[in-house]
Amino acid sequence: MTAEAKPVTRLYPFALRARVFVVGKPALRAARKRLHCVLVTEDLGADARAAVIEEFGHVPVVAAHHSQDSGDLFGKPGAKIIGILKSTLARSIYAELRHARIHKPPGAAPPQKRST
Repeated sequence: MTAEAKPVTRLYPFALRARVFVVGKPALRAARKRLHCVLVTEDLGADARAAVIEEFGHVPVVAAHHSQDSGDLFGKPGAKIIGILKSTLARSIYAELRHARIHKPPGAAPPQKRST
């Protein structure tokens, strides 16, 4: 029995209601320590992507959707940079967008098994 893949957009109304999305660079800068990941639109230019990765390199950056769809998905027409604040809902959204990741932050070594 195979489960059909459900679109990640089904979680967006819940995230909007929970105020998990942060839209725009100034708001992202203010919420820098509370970010789980940053979502950029696929139509964002290469230079702008590089600037986002440079500024918010401490969190994963994923590329998904188009800026034309931002109004319907995030309630902000034309938004190209969206932050997702730390929460359980953010982890669920990021887990489904992980395949579209364009930047993985440098992290600590994976946890090692304890020997007893």
